[in-house]
Order: sequence, then C-alpha cells, then structure tokens
Amino acid sequence: MFNDPTGEFLGMGVLLSAVVIATMVVSFSYTVMTSISGQNWDLGQFLKANLFAAASAVVTYGIGSIFFSSAGTATEIAKELGKFGTIIVQGTAHALAQGVLSLVQGQGFGSAFASGFLGSMGASAFTAAAGKFASSATGTVLSGAVLGGVGSELTGGNFWQGALIGGFVAGFNHLMHSSNETELDAEGKLILQDQLERADYDPWGKPVVSKEYAQEMIDKVAILKNQKSLGGNRAKVVGITNSPDYHASTTPANGHIYLSNHQNSDTFKSNMAMGVRLFHELKHIVYYWNPDFRNLLKYSGQKRKDYEHFLIYKEINNILLNGTGTFRTGTNLKDLHKTYGW
Repeated sequence: MFNDPTGEFLGMGVLLSAVVIATMVVSFSYTVMTSISGQNWDLGQFLKANLFAAASAVVTYGIGSIFFSSAGTATEIAKELGKFGTIIVQGTAHALAQGVLSLVQGQGFGSAFASGFLGSMGASAFTAAAGKFASSATGTVLSGAVLGGVGSELTGGNFWQGALIGGFVAGFNHLMHSSNETELDAEGKLILQDQLERADYDPWGKPVVSKEYAQEMIDKVAILKNQKSLGGNRAKVVGITNSPDYHASTTPANGHIYLSNHQNSDTFKSNMAMGVRLFHELKHIVYYWNPDFRNLLKYSGQKRKDYEHFLIYKEINNILLNGTGTFRTGTNLKDLHKTYGW
C-alpha cells in the first residue's frame, strides 16, 4: 500500500481527497443498495447522495481539524481538553453534525446523532481493545462503521445507513488526521523519542560513534526502518567523518550515508539527534528512488533541492518532533519561508 507523506490522494489536497473518496464510496454503496433492494437506479437520488456525502466529508474533516492536524499532532484545544475530554467533545460534535445533515435530507435526527457519536467513539476507543488491527486503516473504519450501525439500530434507524455514517466519521475524521508513520504517544512524548524507547534506546543517551551503531538504529527503529524500505532498502551508513560542513550527508544514487563527528555537529550528541539526522538522509534516498515521492517535488535546479529540504524538514517537525521546531527544524522552515514563501 502506498504510504503518502502528505496524506493526500493522487496528489490532491487532503480536504479534496476526503470529498473525492466520500463520493466514490457513496456512489458504490448507492448502486449496490439499489440493486439489492430491487429499486430503480435514479440519477436525481444518486446526485443527491453524492452531494450530501461531499458535505459530510467536509464537515467531518473540518471537525477533526479542530482537534488534530493532518500530521496527527494535537491542537491546543485537544491539549487543553486532554485525551478523554477530546474523545467526548469530538464525538459530540460529530453527532450533532450528522444529526443536522440527516434532518436537512428529510430524515431523522436521533439515529444519525447516535451513529455519528458511536462512530467517533469507536474509532477513538476501540484501539485500546483491539491493538494493531483497530489502529490500522481497516480497523479504524470498520470499528466506527459497526458501532455507528449499532447506534442507529438501537435508536430505531437503519443499521446500514448508520454504518455508513459511522464509517465516514471514523475515516474522514480520525484516519485522515492520523500520522502517516505512527500515532502520537499517549504520554505526550516526542514521537521519535517514543520510537527509540520502543527499540530499547535511551533517547537522550549518547550513541556509540560507529557506522555499525547507526546502521543498527536504522534497522531497529520502526520509523527509520520504514523510510529505508520506501527507498528500496538501499540505505547504508558507510562512514564517520570529521567534516565541519554537515551533520550528515548522503549520496542518494547508491544510498551511502556519512555522519559527521565534528565538534560543531550534533549527530552524536544524543540518540534523538542521530535519529533526526538519519531520518533526514533516508528521506533524500526515498525522494531519489521512489517515484511516488519524487513526483511530489516541484521546480528545478536549486529551488527543487530546497523544496525537497522543505518537505523533509516539515515531515520531521510535524511527525517526529510533534511540531516543536526543535533540532533546528523550525529555524530551517522559517528561512525557507522567508526565501520562497512556503
């Protein structure tokens, strides 16, 4: 399955992606349901279903954006509410939105309200009970759909209509606002910090100055190993230098990575620093070899290289570092913004 670093579908913006996917799902479900029920396929009803599907996707995604960015990081509102408070308030907002959309379509408020609320709750809470399956794309949508259908059934509505609402809420709120690499750590740790701890590294401990140690980190830490895979498993740490010109350097064509142990370099100051530098270099290899990522690049010459760095800094900041701007990512992004307006 293609892992898109931007969260976009076929190169479109995330919100437009949500609308397109929603209309595709409803088009398919409408056609199937009319065939099963023996009803005639009606163009007017088909277009009406797509219109409200698009509206539902926009509203659902918009509610999700209040609490989480598209990179999966919590907004200030979500941080203030806390994890449990966010689940309740977010679920209530979805319930009200789906209830109102249902009324506008001439249908009942109660069943849609229940489906929206339980769909959101299912996507948020089911992970704790079902582990990796629930946190996968399939598990997230399925758990939301099942509970949405149950909620509709219990309030006198149609199970399948409720399942569709619950699936929409789970997909266009929770799934499209989740990190592409990993979830936010429940204790509020930096994501890279959590990933290092899971691989038995002390995030703030000093790493061994050796290429073997760095290579082992790539192969053990999930978020780094994933980038290596996206680059065709070409990445290899081949040398430690004393260059004052860089923290780390890569030759993307052959996947060779060099790390600097110069006094001005922070690469070997901590495992966190090494992890950031390795991710950066791995990403250069991904953009060189992986056509799906390479197609995201714009411009030519130096501007193209700077845009690649912009995308890498943005991903490191938003995903690995929870938007904190540390390890100079914030400064580098500000510099690029001043130059190009990105």
